[in-house]
Amino acid sequence: MTRLKVALMISVALNLFAFGAISSFLIMRPSPPPFGGGGGPDPIRGPLLSPRELDQILSPEGAVVRDEILQRNRSSFHAVIDNLMAARRKAIDAAKGDTVNLAAVQDALAEAQKWDAMLTTQAQQVMIELLQRLPTADRQKVLEASSQHLRMGPMGLPPR
Repeated sequence: MTRLKVALMISVALNLFAFGAISSFLIMRPSPPPFGGGGGPDPIRGPLLSPRELDQILSPEGAVVRDEILQRNRSSFHAVIDNLMAARRKAIDAAKGDTVNLAAVQDALAEAQKWDAMLTTQAQQVMIELLQRLPTADRQKVLEASSQHLRMGPMGLPPR
């Protein structure tokens, strides 16, 4: 097995793992972890908040708005995610043979990048709609929590 093939397989596996973690927070509403606590901010997601984080800061009225928006957009999110996962599977399949079909891998990864960008755009559009429709107090809480995500940075809190 060549180094390129191994590196590609590791890269695709890590991307699939990262995407799965991010999409599960954006699309599903997982139950809280046992014994309290919760995950820290996700540096990949940036300022976008997960439904779990929104649960912690939104008023009951804000939660109704959030639920309506997420429910309305659920099927389009799932369609994009299905296409993204299919493109990533194509990349893996193109690298499985005795030789790597580099052109097919590159095409599949370009397609995956297109679907990934579409997913990001959809998530941002949902956040914009949410901010427009939330009561003022809830909007301020969401913006403060989003600012905290940005301050954290990719490696956690900045050094003092």
